[in-house]
Amino acid sequence: MKRQNPLNNLLILIALPAIVSLVVSLLVLWFWDARQPDEQVIMLPTYSGTAQSATGAEAAPEAQGVEDSADGSAVEAVSEGLVEACQNPIHIVESGQTLGAISRSYNFTPEEVTAANLVVDATFNPDMLYVGQSIVIPMCGIPTLEPTVASTETPVPPRVIPTPGATATEPAGGAVSVRIAGVVDPGDITREGVEIINRSGPIDLEGWTLTNGGRLVFTFPAFRLFTQGSVTVLTGVGQNSAVNLVWGRTQPVWEVGDVIFLYDPDGELRDFYEITQ
Repeated sequence: MKRQNPLNNLLILIALPAIVSLVVSLLVLWFWDARQPDEQVIMLPTYSGTAQSATGAEAAPEAQGVEDSADGSAVEAVSEGLVEACQNPIHIVESGQTLGAISRSYNFTPEEVTAANLVVDATFNPDMLYVGQSIVIPMCGIPTLEPTVASTETPVPPRVIPTPGATATEPAGGAVSVRIAGVVDPGDITREGVEIINRSGPIDLEGWTLTNGGRLVFTFPAFRLFTQGSVTVLTGVGQNSAVNLVWGRTQPVWEVGDVIFLYDPDGELRDFYEITQ
């Protein structure tokens, strides 16, 4: 009889339990997997933001038809739906309520609620609430106002026309009444002129001035204007005469919209005239 090798017996004793353990483990795993329900794969929609209704509740899209695939798995198709724009809810103040209590009931601080209401109503007073008042709750954040675009137009300062002073006195002639009768061809340097008329006794115009209210000033030379007489102050160049006085400028001075002021030698305003056409 052939003697068995002890090494073979040792290998059998080691391998046989390992094989039995492996088989038992596989059977247990198979039995456990067989008892588990089929898993479903859910496809959820994505949103660009969180929507809240006027009461602060979140709007959820409805899920539509679930179909089983051939391998037993289920794929849930969910409609995207439309997400409405978020709107801050409105709280109506009741008797005995304070801004602090209202704010805490919505998990906000009074300062946050005050800031939200000041945006929509600059006169909002957190210390003076009344029954029935609408309070904005900033569930969607504090609203912001669109920035106001500053006007690029240059503001035109109001034109102030001084009131003519008291009429100066003339020796042995009575009150002085010198007026601006009109403007001839404003803007045309060859013809432009201001007509002055004297409705009182004879008067010497030396030292009187015509001005546009700025730095352009014409000073009358020695010139005696008789009763009901007139003289035209021409803007251009030329020679003085009995009816014309020459300023000697090369550019026109007057244009439509200007106001011409006439002052006496004492600096008192005697008349003004607005060029309308």
